[in-house]
Amino acid sequence: MSVPEYQPSRTHSMTFQITVRGRLGCQWSEWLDGLSITFEMDPGGFPITVLTGPVRDQAALRGVLVRLWDLAMDVVSVHQLPSQADGEVGDAVVTEG
Repeated sequence: MSVPEYQPSRTHSMTFQITVRGRLGCQWSEWLDGLSITFEMDPGGFPITVLTGPVRDQAALRGVLVRLWDLAMDVVSVHQLPSQADGEVGDAVVTEG
C-alpha cells in the first residue's frame, strides 16, 4: 500500500488565520505580508489580534510566524481556512502558549 505524495498547489496561495494575544497595530500589516489585522476579545475579556489572508507557501507562513516572534507576540493558533477554489479545508496547526 503506497501513501500518496503531498504536492502543494502552485496555482493559488493558501488562506490562513493567525491569532495572537494582545493588540498588534494595523501599521504592521505590510511587514506581515499584507495580512489583514482585526481585533477581538477572548472569552476572558483580554484583547487578541487576528491576522487573515493569503500566504504563498509554507516558507512564507514560517516567515510571518518568525516576524511575530520578533515582535514578541504570543501565537495562540494558526488555521488554514477553506480554499475558495475547491472548498477543501487543509490541516490546522494549533499552538497554545
